[in-house]
Amino acid sequence: MKAIRIALPLLMTVFLAGGVMASEPERYDLATLRGTQIVSADGDLNGDTLSDLVIAAQPTDSTRVLAIYFRCVTGVYQCIGQYEQLLPPPDPEGNIQDEISLEITKRRVLKVKLHQFASAGSWGVTNDADLFRYQGLGFYRIGSERECFMRNTGEITHVSRNYLTHKEKRVTSNEFDRDIPRHETWSDIHKAPLQHIADCHLGD
Repeated sequence: MKAIRIALPLLMTVFLAGGVMASEPERYDLATLRGTQIVSADGDLNGDTLSDLVIAAQPTDSTRVLAIYFRCVTGVYQCIGQYEQLLPPPDPEGNIQDEISLEITKRRVLKVKLHQFASAGSWGVTNDADLFRYQGLGFYRIGSERECFMRNTGEITHVSRNYLTHKEKRVTSNEFDRDIPRHETWSDIHKAPLQHIADCHLGD
């Protein structure tokens, strides 16, 4: 059964076979988000072969939003959710420069990436990524990655977690001293229900 969208004032409700997705506030319309867009990506997220849309935008000076839209056969986009807590707000002091990027893989995984460079207060450069997949009636985090590079020592730490297999891979190395061996370890992580995208904070 195809998704059916019933428009209510400031609410989105998506009916699917076997259940109903909870209504969520649609605070910003698509035109507003396109006008304040930081980056976007398109690709099939729900397996219907249509090209869906994800937008990261900054509609206000202190607010960033990640919005996900499914495309209908008519070409109209249905808003599945708008999430203000996932992306960190801009640094009001201007000491942290960041870059957000989005990717939709051929396996229908949404990858949200954040690069941060601190010009004051820290030597660290970080690259974070959260991986989400649409299943059931929403998007859930199935993996995460974090790489930290210390500009003063050259130390690099890369941690990747798979929340489906409950495994963590940690790799350490040194960019400045090649005599320091690369070290890789694997460990188990606590088994827990997958987090919905509405409960995630990129970089945590």
